[in-house]
Amino acid sequence: MEFADRFGATVDVSTTAAGVGLFLVFRRPWVDHAVFRRTVATAVGGPEHVRLDAPGGYLVVATAYETAQALRGHPMVDHVGGVTVDPARLPTPTVERLDETESHQ
Repeated sequence: MEFADRFGATVDVSTTAAGVGLFLVFRRPWVDHAVFRRTVATAVGGPEHVRLDAPGGYLVVATAYETAQALRGHPMVDHVGGVTVDPARLPTPTVERLDETESHQ
């Protein structure tokens, strides 16, 4: 059963120029899914940014476009692409951007 069939949604895997959005992240077949999930969750700001988790090999995460682009080069990641979903089924993400220039004491 395909992702779209499971949720009754259409899936657009093209990337988006928007600052923050939902991204489908596929793992490489030989990568342990639990390790993949932890790694991606850490990269996108924490497990609260993982919107869908499919142990068969992919996650949908809410993150900044730049973070999604960086994930493309990770050795565990096979594919990253932007997705659009029905907002009634999966609310629009809110991601707080951290100002890395501030001093953390």
